[in-house]
Amino acid sequence: MFHGTMGGVPRRDQPPEDRVPTPGPDARAVPVRRRLLVGLYLLLAAAVAVSLIVLGPGIVRGLGDPGDEGPAERSVTGAAPEAPEGEAALTGETIEGIDRALDDSTATATSAVVVDPATGDRLYTRDDGAEMIPASNQKIMTELSLLHHAGPQRRLATTVVEGSSPGHLVLVAGGDTLLGEGESDPDAVVGRAGLATLAARTAETMTGDRLAEETGEQITVDVDTSIFEGPELNDTWLPGDIAADEIGPIAPLAIGSHALPGAEEGDSRGHDTDAAGGAADVFAQRLQEELWERSGRDVSVTTGERTETGADPSLPADRQPGPTELARVESAPLVEQATVMMNDSDNRLAEALGRVAADAAGHPGSVDGARAAMREALTESLGRDVVERDGVVLADCSGMSPENRVTARVLGEVLLHAARDTTGRYAPMISTFPVSGHSGTLEDRFDDRDEAAARGVARAKTGTLRGVTALSGQVITQNGQPLIAVVLLGEVGDPAAATDGADRVFAGLARQ
Repeated sequence: MFHGTMGGVPRRDQPPEDRVPTPGPDARAVPVRRRLLVGLYLLLAAAVAVSLIVLGPGIVRGLGDPGDEGPAERSVTGAAPEAPEGEAALTGETIEGIDRALDDSTATATSAVVVDPATGDRLYTRDDGAEMIPASNQKIMTELSLLHHAGPQRRLATTVVEGSSPGHLVLVAGGDTLLGEGESDPDAVVGRAGLATLAARTAETMTGDRLAEETGEQITVDVDTSIFEGPELNDTWLPGDIAADEIGPIAPLAIGSHALPGAEEGDSRGHDTDAAGGAADVFAQRLQEELWERSGRDVSVTTGERTETGADPSLPADRQPGPTELARVESAPLVEQATVMMNDSDNRLAEALGRVAADAAGHPGSVDGARAAMREALTESLGRDVVERDGVVLADCSGMSPENRVTARVLGEVLLHAARDTTGRYAPMISTFPVSGHSGTLEDRFDDRDEAAARGVARAKTGTLRGVTALSGQVITQNGQPLIAVVLLGEVGDPAAATDGADRVFAGLARQ
């Protein structure tokens, strides 16, 4: 399977650095302290227990250099950690450490916020209202839209319906771009729905009714991709990024997140620029094989044209407004697809899921529809129009566009909204992020002595473009307190130093 970023550091031609806004001169940290009654603190901490960072069952121990004193053992599942007595505040040492990490990041523009999810208090800010390029932290906005409009447990169906005449079938896209070429794998996310299984179910239906007699020796499979509309490319993406295969045409039907058919995981052959056509070709081949095995009929199955059927894969077969449904397969729940998007920082998957959210919200599954759905999700979740009031620019869903703008304050509020959610709709968000030093784009991060304290006790979304570094998520302190942290760095001089700086902010909080 291919992904738009490798190890969290994409290769791409980048926007000029002077497009990154710079906060005012000498922007400094502003620690915030509020006194809270211990009883109230405990009640609020219990209320957010469902959203605490989930790193795995039991106890997670930080992994530092041999001989290092790692972070305290922390229970990160089950009941909420016991709230510390007294002020919910950062120590002076922690604040100094965050300041030093940001100052050493080689970024001219530094913006950060630390929030206590139990109280909502901002414990640390540095120019958190600055409008910054978020890079792949834009995917946090996309996931909010997906959870808000579609919900975490929705599954995406890919169906086959009768065509307009005998001998014609239509493969109907439902937005699942993580299809497998083989049989459906109930234990996988990529390949949960398999084209071979869809072909087998279709063949079973065809060999059992009169359709088999009427099709003759030729079957044509048309494709309905009407769930997505408009241009396949976002007009704000840079031509160099498209040429470098960091992003490309987005389809509502694809194998392995727009992988070329037959590609193995880790294969470097690139992505399929006609992903729906590639998936249809694989389905047609599998259907031809299935018809031969089931009936002995030497039927030629070929792909045909793009068409619109009026079918709605989100509805069950007996409620279809269009032609008769013959077979279907369904994806993993959207929260599991979002986990792939976040762990691998998969640009194409982000764009597809953004359009799925748009369709669920009643907008066209298009570039503009995805933007509108994100704006609505932010407005309804945060209680204000962040586009108008906070200078947020929603240009795409993946973070590839250099026109995106977001503030650390808004990202912190989105994560706070998820952390305090008790409905189960938004709470899974933070659990979809990579684990520090262990998985996804964070697997090789937090790798030196100054960063080791945060290994295994944080989940965060990375973001990297030329001149831009971002890291947003949640970290558990030594006394078990979850804290939300957002770091946005612009006009970065040394990308490695910027990455270390962001990691050291989280490490400092882990030692708190």
